[in-house]
Amino acid sequence: MGWIFYQQKSMVSYSEVFDPSLQAESSHSPINFYYSIILIITFLLISGLLVHEYLQLMKNKAAKKEEKSTSEFLKNDSEAKPEPVETLMPEESKKLDSNPDKEKLFDSIKKEIPGESENNIRHIGENVLSCISKIFELTQAEIFIKELTADGKTKFKLLATYAIYVHENELVEFDLGEGLIGQAGQTGKNIYLDNLPEGFLSVKTGLGRSDPGYLLIIPWKDKKGDVFAVLEMASFKPFEKKDIDLLESISAIISSHFIS
Repeated sequence: MGWIFYQQKSMVSYSEVFDPSLQAESSHSPINFYYSIILIITFLLISGLLVHEYLQLMKNKAAKKEEKSTSEFLKNDSEAKPEPVETLMPEESKKLDSNPDKEKLFDSIKKEIPGESENNIRHIGENVLSCISKIFELTQAEIFIKELTADGKTKFKLLATYAIYVHENELVEFDLGEGLIGQAGQTGKNIYLDNLPEGFLSVKTGLGRSDPGYLLIIPWKDKKGDVFAVLEMASFKPFEKKDIDLLESISAIISSHFIS
C-alpha cells in the first residue's frame, strides 16, 4: 500500500515538473500532508511487524533451548538409577531385633531360679541381682518385695542386696508412697536420677570411697499390671532406654517366684 502511494506521489511530482500551474496549485493543496501521514503510518506498521517477528523468533529459540535442557536433565536423571535396597527375610529381621544382653540375662536367671525353693525368695533375689550385675556395671542394687501387714497396710520390705551390707536383724522397709521406693511402688512408674549430688550414695572399697552418679528405680509388675517388687540400682554409667526396657522385662520370668 505504501508503494502505491509512493508511485502516485511520484506521478504527481512528475506532472508538476511539466505543468507549472499544477505545481503552484499543489503547493497549496493538503494532498502532500496526507501523503506524509500515510507514509509515516505505513512505516510504523512495517517496523512493528518486523519487531514482532524478531521477538517471536527469539521466544521460539529460547523455548527450544529450554526444552533441550529439560530433555537432557530427564535423560541424566533416568540414567542415575537408585541403588537396590536389600529386603530382609523375616528370620534376618528377627536376628537384628534380638538383644544379646537380654538373651544372656534371661538364660542366666533361668539357670539360677530353678535350683531355689519357692520358700527361699531371698536367695532368688540375690541370684537375680548377681545375674544383673554381670550385664550392667552396678555399684549397688536392692530388691524390695511387696508385703501386706496384719492391719492391711502395704509395705515394701528389703529382700536382697548387691554390694550393700545390711545386718540380718535390721529391718528396712517403706510404706506405700514413702520415699523413692514407696513412690515407685505406688505409681508403678520408673524413677531415674542422674547427676546425683555428692554424698547421696557412697561406694566403699579397699582403695577408698566414690559416689555413683546414676540411680534407677524400676517397679516390677505382674501380668495384671500390679507392682509386686521394686528394683533399685546405682551405677557410675548412665542407663540407656534399651537398658531400662531390658530390666523391666525381667519381671516376666520372676513374678511367679515372688508372688505368694
